[in-house]
Amino acid sequence: KDGFDVPILETAGILSSSSELKDRFSHRLMYPIYDDYGHLVGFSGRKIDEETPGGKYVNYPATQLFVKSEILYHYNIAKNTCHKDGYLYIVEGFNDVIAFQRAGIESVVGSMGTALTKENIQSLKRLNVQIRLCLDRDEPGQVAEEECLPLLSQAGLPFMVVRPFKTGKDAD
Repeated sequence: KDGFDVPILETAGILSSSSELKDRFSHRLMYPIYDDYGHLVGFSGRKIDEETPGGKYVNYPATQLFVKSEILYHYNIAKNTCHKDGYLYIVEGFNDVIAFQRAGIESVVGSMGTALTKENIQSLKRLNVQIRLCLDRDEPGQVAEEECLPLLSQAGLPFMVVRPFKTGKDAD
């Protein structure tokens, strides 16, 4: 309707590549994803109800602008606040980042449900602050924590593990 060709919308990740054209994020709560400089590069969508088909989250497909392994959610904001605070929390997901923000903590990034990557470590090193690893207390969170510790140590980053969730499994 607005003059965009279907192949362009598929390449951009807006439409699913399938025999029928459909919005890949239909019936989902949307999270905008920005690169380190604040440019919108993708989206992630979370199921609103259990009847919605597909996984709990649908991530934006890899594009020239969106490479999930290179992005930490909320980094574009946190990189500016962490210098004043002297630390940066790392949590797992979008809602965990939002929970920290609601508590007044802006120096937080989300790994988008994955372990840290080499690219993430390089982004963290540029900040030159203490890293506070605060992953979920469930089994996947603990496995991710075990994978993150040697990466942070090998990179020479000062870090600590934070376990604040006495009654819940995560910040959210």
